[in-house]
Amino acid sequence: MKEIGLNLKTDKDGSAEVFVEGVICGNKYRFLLDTGSAKSTITTDNYIATFTSLGESTGTGVFATIREQEINIPHIEVGPISKRNFKMYRTEEKENVTKNLIGMDFLKDHSLQICFDSNKVLVDHQVDVDVPLNDLVLGNKYHPYVDVRIGGKKASGVFDTGAGMTVVDLQFIKSNSAHFEEIGTSVGTDSSGTTRETPMFLMNNMAIGNYEFPSHRVVGVDLSHVNASTEIPMDLILGYTTVSKANWFFNFPEKKWRILKLIK
Repeated sequence: MKEIGLNLKTDKDGSAEVFVEGVICGNKYRFLLDTGSAKSTITTDNYIATFTSLGESTGTGVFATIREQEINIPHIEVGPISKRNFKMYRTEEKENVTKNLIGMDFLKDHSLQICFDSNKVLVDHQVDVDVPLNDLVLGNKYHPYVDVRIGGKKASGVFDTGAGMTVVDLQFIKSNSAHFEEIGTSVGTDSSGTTRETPMFLMNNMAIGNYEFPSHRVVGVDLSHVNASTEIPMDLILGYTTVSKANWFFNFPEKKWRILKLIK
């Protein structure tokens, strides 16, 4: 069976980073598995610095933008997924910031069964066809959107394994305050390396795909900066504190998805 092992780096607040092991031209690297990132990125080192820049571009973090250089990788492997002449984006190293990311440009041609109960991803493994699948909305950069309901109110959420904690737009929280209890603050760092203190909430009465999720911690952030650069506005970024409570199936080529089961 084709699979990718997940390595978790957990924090005391319940958040976690989800890592996978990869190989670039025989050199081993550790990557954050990041379905919320359109691009796969690599932090420069002595080897990565030898690749010729094909041009500069910018990326968008939750708080700020990121400058990066496009490079061509002759061969990259993550588990059973192998690509040749794959474009990645080289970034400068910053303290306490993960820059090696496997994003949707690497994952979009496959179906993934993400099993948080066993910390593995099954690649191109079909699920029970007798159970209906939901239609998956993909943005023009392949960000996966799923419908969320909070207290009966429909919201748009991006499924983001790269986010340690679920992020909810502050305006959405304000408009649906009965389902959010403020419980303190959290210090978060986005992919640009920008750090900010954000309010933390206990989110209640949440459902995804007809499954009722237990109350859990989220942070509130003004998502206008992110939404300004995407064609589909998001109310939530569904990070580890939410997505780890279930096993998921995503068939990106056929634009289908469903929750396989909740994890108790």
